[in-house]
Amino acid sequence: AVPAWPTQIVPSTTVILLDRDAHPPAWTILVHQRADNGFWGFIGGAQEIGESIEACAQREALEETGLVVQLDRLVCVDSDPCQYAIGLYTTGARQFCNLTFLAHATGGRLCPYRESRQLEWVTLDHLPHTFLPAHRWRLEQSMQGPTLGVPVR
Repeated sequence: AVPAWPTQIVPSTTVILLDRDAHPPAWTILVHQRADNGFWGFIGGAQEIGESIEACAQREALEETGLVVQLDRLVCVDSDPCQYAIGLYTTGARQFCNLTFLAHATGGRLCPYRESRQLEWVTLDHLPHTFLPAHRWRLEQSMQGPTLGVPVR
């Protein structure tokens, strides 16, 4: 059931940032604990007017982690209000149309931003217990293999 019918649709991004320097090479990913609700998930956020969805993903990554990222591929697009795409805010309910990207860092310095309580590199078998269900689903989609993803231009 949908908790509240949305009054707004918001384009947004999720960035699954892989640590290409992890040893042994495996799925080592960056997660953050959200300052607003304490849940863990991936970085990302709403697209701003005048920016491309790719620029949104890169801006959100820089703002939330201090890292400059290269987008590697589009993983999935999700917007189903029955599958976690509704956000409840004091201003009303929003439905997100979210694009998830796999990416890697190319520069910057890892540093939490005001939207994050903390940032951690984790492996798949060490995801935090309070990991957002929609982000877990997006992670599962990202593991379907690079042939299913769309390369970012």
